[in-house]
Amino acid sequence: MITPTAATFRYAFAIVLASALVVRGGTRADAAEKRDLCEPNGTVRVGVELKPPAGKTLAGVVIAVAYPEHAVKIPGSADQPVVTARLSGVPEGFLASPNDLDDALVVALAGTRALPPGVIFTVELDRCKDAPRAEAKDFGCKVEQASSEAGVLVAGSTCTVRMVGDTVEKAKEGSL
Repeated sequence: MITPTAATFRYAFAIVLASALVVRGGTRADAAEKRDLCEPNGTVRVGVELKPPAGKTLAGVVIAVAYPEHAVKIPGSADQPVVTARLSGVPEGFLASPNDLDDALVVALAGTRALPPGVIFTVELDRCKDAPRAEAKDFGCKVEQASSEAGVLVAGSTCTVRMVGDTVEKAKEGSL
């Protein structure tokens, strides 16, 4: 068994991060236009749950979470601070790097120990006013890359998205 060192961790994270930040077609103009037309009216919070293959543990993953850009949005794009601020719930001791493509959020996570079972991060998105309410089935989730604590690539991981919160801003009463 290979014992991970700080150098192994840095190398593995560099691979995971590079994979997440590869320009996967860049931001899409049509998605950006729709995002700009989205007037925020509350928030939606989704949790991403990782399922490694039976008998395997994972210490690094790149996960793409596709979201319905007609119903929700993340302010900003790429890895801007406003995008990073929308990511939470990352397990302690893991590095995270989000990259918003304006219709999908690609998140790279890396650590020197196994990721815990269950939800490994949450994302807060703005609800678009007058748009249909986004449901879990409207989101997609794909593990683009996964690796063990030793940095060895592991195939066969899956992920799911579930709703963990939904708020709607109430109209403010005005006085004349």
